[in-house]
Order: sequence, then structure tokens, then C-alpha cells
Amino acid sequence: MDIDTAIKVTRILKDVGNIVKSLDVAMKQAKAEQVDAGRVKGGGIIGRYEIPR
Repeated sequence: MDIDTAIKVTRILKDVGNIVKSLDVAMKQAKAEQVDAGRVKGGGIIGRYEIPR
């Protein structure tokens, strides 16, 4: 592998690392929203597929 190819690979890996970080943040936000949506009045927790009344 020559120097130019190594530089290109490291740049691609940096971009992939940033994508992974942003996906982790998005997953954490989605899980937090799911927890908030899963609580009903009175503090009970409903299942993912149940409809709150």
C-alpha cells in the first residue's frame, strides 16, 4: 500500500467514526423518547404496542 492509499483510508475511517458517533447519539435520543412515551398518568409503564387510554 502506498502513502496516498493509506491517507485515503485514514480519511475514510475518520468519516466512518463520525457517522458511528452520530448514530449512537440518535439511538440514545430515540430510546429516551420511547421511555417518555411509555409512561402514563399515575406512573405506570405501558408496553411498546399497547395503546394508552
